[in-house]
Amino acid sequence: MSLPDTGDLHVLSAAIQCDAQHIVTENMRDFPKEALEPYDIEAIEADEFLARSHKHHHRREYLAQLTPSEASGLT
Repeated sequence: MSLPDTGDLHVLSAAIQCDAQHIVTENMRDFPKEALEPYDIEAIEADEFLARSHKHHHRREYLAQLTPSEASGLT
């Protein structure tokens, strides 16, 4: 395990231990894609994380309102 800033290794270690999908950071250069790929973790900025969470939440609300026949047409 290696990162450009060894002071951030505890962040990557915690993400690995909790099976995280993302590391939310404004310091993208210290979490390069190549270093995170072996752990299937993506570094994203806070704005992107919030946008994705918002989109996911609204999609879940939409899907919950569908009737079974409407939902069966989704792929």
